[in-house]
Amino acid sequence: MRFIQHLSRIFRKELEDVKVLYLGATGPGWMHSKKPIRIVEDIKGLKIRVTGGGILGIKAVGGDPIAMTMGEVYLAGKKGIIDANIGPPEILEGWKHHEVFKYSTFVPHFYSEFQYIVMNWAKWNRLPKDL
Repeated sequence: MRFIQHLSRIFRKELEDVKVLYLGATGPGWMHSKKPIRIVEDIKGLKIRVTGGGILGIKAVGGDPIAMTMGEVYLAGKKGIIDANIGPPEILEGWKHHEVFKYSTFVPHFYSEFQYIVMNWAKWNRLPKDL
């Protein structure tokens, strides 16, 4: 509960009209790629789907960060629009990314996302009290 109060102070304006339902975060990420990534130089010039703070990391090592939704990654990889994707290991099976990307490299510095789920206060207040 303290964390929610802290979050509310930081994002006061953004959260004033909503009820915070829950918070979540990802584990450290992996770079799933078409070619093996063994050293930092292997990332140079690759078009890599990444989100959030990972964009700056990918740029710093010479990669080309590409923003897109997870739903777009499979076809983008198949068509050569991206060379790699950064995300958790479960996307290999759940999103069938194992069909596109043959290699995975642990890259915790490029991926760790924070998420929160909220509900409009008016909707929240209309819910039955027994829920």
